[in-house]
Amino acid sequence: EEALKNREAELERIFRAAPIGIGLVVDRLFTKINTSVMEMTGYASEELLDRNSRMIYPDEAEYDRVGAEKSVQFGKDGMGKLETGWRSKNGELLDVLVSSAPLSPGAPSAGDTFIAVDITERNKTLAALRKSEEQFRTLYENAQEGILQHTRNGRYLNDKPPLAYMSGYASADELLDDVAHRAHPPPR
Repeated sequence: EEALKNREAELERIFRAAPIGIGLVVDRLFTKINTSVMEMTGYASEELLDRNSRMIYPDEAEYDRVGAEKSVQFGKDGMGKLETGWRSKNGELLDVLVSSAPLSPGAPSAGDTFIAVDITERNKTLAALRKSEEQFRTLYENAQEGILQHTRNGRYLNDKPPLAYMSGYASADELLDDVAHRAHPPPR
């Protein structure tokens, strides 16, 4: 009995200290949440506990999608993991990665635990990177000048066709083959 109490106290400390959202939902009602869930959403515990999790989703369609997807994943893998959106108390839309598992695989009504990570900044960074890559690709593909890309150690990656033609080669491949051959001639 003492070991069980110690184990429960240890789990409670982990639950409270975790820098990611952790909680328990039963029939899609929040029954337990940690401080990180409150910090992510801006809601106090009394505003979330015993309330339907629908309140943090941006709309009914996303709430339904998450429920349906979790149900499929639970049936297939015994757990679920998906990206979704949550709306904080101040109206800010968050990108969230949620991983969850049923408390009792044979009894879905027992509820499930979830872990939630705010991935909003990560997604913004990825979107900015994609946009930057797209802008570079557009500039590169539409450039009228010759362009040659290479690594820091001098290995040629590719060139923009005008460079090949400006240099008297029939194609970019021919130029790259010649440059590579000159940089690393075959042994004699």
